[in-house]
Amino acid sequence: MEFLKCRKILLCFSMIFVVFFSITNVYASGDVTIKSIDLVDKSINTTEASKAKANGLSMDFDLKFKEVNDYAKYKIVVENKDSKDYKISVDSNFENSKYISYKYDNADILKANSDTEFYVTVTYNKKLDESNYVDGKYSEKNSAVLKLSDGVSNPKTFNNSWSLIVFVIMCVTLIFLFTNKKNRGMNVLILFSLLSVPLFVKAIDYLKITVNSNVVIEKGYSVDYSVMLGFIKASEVDNYDLSHADCDDNAKVYAGSISEENRYLYCEGIIYKGKKKYAPGEKVSVSNEKPVAYNFDFDNCKYSDGSSVMKGSSSEEDGISLAMSSTKPIGDVICSSPQKIGFDFYLYSREISNYAGYPIGKDDNISMNFTNASDNWQDDGEIFADDNSTFVMPNHKVLLTVMKNGAQ
Repeated sequence: MEFLKCRKILLCFSMIFVVFFSITNVYASGDVTIKSIDLVDKSINTTEASKAKANGLSMDFDLKFKEVNDYAKYKIVVENKDSKDYKISVDSNFENSKYISYKYDNADILKANSDTEFYVTVTYNKKLDESNYVDGKYSEKNSAVLKLSDGVSNPKTFNNSWSLIVFVIMCVTLIFLFTNKKNRGMNVLILFSLLSVPLFVKAIDYLKITVNSNVVIEKGYSVDYSVMLGFIKASEVDNYDLSHADCDDNAKVYAGSISEENRYLYCEGIIYKGKKKYAPGEKVSVSNEKPVAYNFDFDNCKYSDGSSVMKGSSSEEDGISLAMSSTKPIGDVICSSPQKIGFDFYLYSREISNYAGYPIGKDDNISMNFTNASDNWQDDGEIFADDNSTFVMPNHKVLLTVMKNGAQ
């Protein structure tokens, strides 16, 4: 009886082993890769913390949301250099998320020797509880695996190593079966049935596309400040957005002595990034935060060799134009301490906001309720506010342009 039990157990194990490895032992070739990934649509308050990127069959998103229903939609192009089609599974799910949804729109097939497009949309779909914010932010990492499969027939089922293992198992099973002299005909039928399993089981080629996302939901909006022109400390450049700025990398101006800590960079159109966040409807002073920009008295500046900067300069070459000269690099210039630029007027401009990529509402002049300000919104799309002005925070970030002595 014990022998009979062992024989039955061995037979069952052999069947399971052969079926399992008949199904899972084949893997697809590496001729399928993510060719490109592009942001094709997003909500007004959605920003990319970093540009989406792909590596082989893995893609990464890094997003910032503000309001419920903020979203980002990406187009992914997959290149299939293989000679066979791959079916894209439709049951691939992202990990459970209470606040973020992930939608996968796909073609059914990756055609052989061609490119296929599909889309992934990430959406902030449920308002966060206040308790979820940590220092005004909520972060979530998420991932999913999209499986591509190709059913193929059995001849590719086993490689040489697994064939040897299966052969050994068959031989051991044969010995056990034929030690029982009864029902020998049935034993032969069972054995041949076992041997034929790989002939009928479909092997499957697998490819896995991994989708990783890092989502940050920020509480409130910033008030940022655009500076028309001026020097900023190179060591403080992280406080500014220079994506729309025109900076002169050749202007190596130093205060006191030559060191990176003392270096100043001249730019036009820099944006100071406000650190405080405001909730929609909150009352805000236009001067809660101010950028720090500087000017130098170039009459008191010298080149590193000791010669005067202004000596021999034409009347048109003041310190600013000299620093910005592209035809005559000024080299290392050492100056006395710079003077801070005083800002006492603020411009809220539809044109500047649109140029810098900031959201702006058509009725912001009404909903924001500026105090101590002149409203030219309907004619020029501009509001000029005094230093002691206030406004009501809208449901988007705000860009104010700081101005000196009311200069327009």
